Amino acid sequence: STQHEESCGSPLDPLQQIAWNILEQAREVFYGERGVELHFDSPRLKEQSLQIAKDVLRTDRFVPGYDDEKSPLLAEMTCILMTYGVRVAHIGYCQGMSDMLSPILYAFRNHPDREVLSFWCFSRLMDRVNANFREDQSGIRAQLKKIASLMRLADRDLSQHFMEIDPDYHAVFRWLLVHFKREFQFEDISRVWEIFWLDFVAERDLHLYLAVSILLQHRERILLDCSSFPELLRYINDLSLRLDVDLCLSDATDLFYRIGPITIEEQTPPSLLRENSFDAIQNSLLFGSSF
Repeated sequence: STQHEESCGSPLDPLQQIAWNILEQAREVFYGERGVELHFDSPRLKEQSLQIAKDVLRTDRFVPGYDDEKSPLLAEMTCILMTYGVRVAHIGYCQGMSDMLSPILYAFRNHPDREVLSFWCFSRLMDRVNANFREDQSGIRAQLKKIASLMRLADRDLSQHFMEIDPDYHAVFRWLLVHFKREFQFEDISRVWEIFWLDFVAERDLHLYLAVSILLQHRERILLDCSSFPELLRYINDLSLRLDVDLCLSDATDLFYRIGPITIEEQTPPSLLRENSFDAIQNSLLFGSSF
């Protein structure tokens, strides 16, 4: 359709055209039942389309296949994200989703049905982590509380230090949002995610133990050199792509067997940051100095 070509930059084959027509016919019933207003010419969809176009062009540009603006992989990434944004309208597209899709699409890069397979794998991944992209950010906040509880059990000195400079653990926000996608080398992140998805250790929470174990690896530097939130944030951001994947996964597993499952204490420390600073942190961590 014209809308598809405008948003994705590529014409549809006959089968895709049929699917797109069905989607167009079904959308009024689907979204009407859920009280969601979404039309193909709506401001919300146009905004999503523009954001996707920006994010796709700056996602993993060093990876072969993503380094050429005319690459079919980038066009397919755009189409997948647009389709997901329409199909799951109550969430839509959010920054960070292109990071989650990139390794999946790359894994299928030589498969003739890579776009279809990538879309459904990405959709299932989003079913697992969509709490990260809630508008009220309650999903991320709940995980940060778990990290605070873990740290109190793992290292009381480091926990107290965080209480003083970053009680809500905002500095590790990016780690959780995109499941360490920016922290490990591209060739390692698929392995890390597969271990997460096994749910063999710390079911659905292994990434939280990984976060705490990385902080423990760097406890001395954090305690000595990070006396404020900006210093802590700068130090943690500088760890990106410098982490030993084998050591991190081993330490995360050991931490789980040492501490056990997470329990959240009733008393949650009050934030030292302004209430409206959370969105600013998200934007700066994802799309600030990283590019």
